[in-house]
Amino acid sequence: MRDPRIDLLRSLVEARRTELAAAFQASDPASREVLPTKGGWSFDASVFSRHLEMPAFLDRSRKLKLSQPSGSVSADEAWDALRSSRRALFDALDGSAGLRLEDFSREHPAGGTLDGHQWVAFVGLHESRHAAQVAEIQSQLLRRGS
Repeated sequence: MRDPRIDLLRSLVEARRTELAAAFQASDPASREVLPTKGGWSFDASVFSRHLEMPAFLDRSRKLKLSQPSGSVSADEAWDALRSSRRALFDALDGSAGLRLEDFSREHPAGGTLDGHQWVAFVGLHESRHAAQVAEIQSQLLRRGS
């Protein structure tokens, strides 16, 4: 039996992946291996709402130093890892049909407790945030090259 909540989460995550894929494809392949300037990657620790849409998370004006790219993985390797993790996420979602994901919660490293539904939504929002970062970094690299 299909769970409409799972279907909604899958749709949300896929829409955000489409944004990230478009930003990745629009970037210059040669610039994909260039590390961004210091502070180019960020994470927003805004308090998350109980809704799946968490617009505060997309606000990139607040930057936290949680993790930074190391340059040890190529863009293609990173994209392959994203594809693999997406399959694993959807397998887990499919296996959770009938469970109350709102009963499962975990702290997020940047602060705030997210329930199971919010964690899946977070994956999509995180990728949307990275799509904006990819576009911003590409723009910076193009300006440098002019």
